Amino acid sequence: ADTIPNVGMVTIGDIGDVDDIHPKDKKTLGERLALYARGMIYGEDVTYRPPVCREASFDGEKVTLKFSDAGEGLYETKKHKFLAVYDDGAEREVPYEICGDSVKLNCDGKAPAEICFCFDNESPVFLYSSVGLPVSPFRIKL
Repeated sequence: ADTIPNVGMVTIGDIGDVDDIHPKDKKTLGERLALYARGMIYGEDVTYRPPVCREASFDGEKVTLKFSDAGEGLYETKKHKFLAVYDDGAEREVPYEICGDSVKLNCDGKAPAEICFCFDNESPVFLYSSVGLPVSPFRIKL
């Protein structure tokens, strides 16, 4: 979707069903697809892409995740699990805070090799852009 012209992606991690790729909530899916068409095809000035984690950095204490297309910032409707994966293969759920278009993860001074968010095909997404589009699940290397 990032490299081919006129191709896009909407996320359904909040309305889908783990056991069925076809979401029961067709209205929300249709609204997201229509919004994408309004922005990409018709050129309207709307936030139509889902937030995507584009950058992860470690400052010696915390990991900062930066998101594109967050609108006026991110919000959540329920708590999530951000998973830090270390070079030795150890995985640890880490506490976090949302700061505008970023999420800061408290890694207690230990740099992870990567961060995972809803990347297990089972975790629903409850993290949204200010316009109500869910964040795309991801796995990002530091």
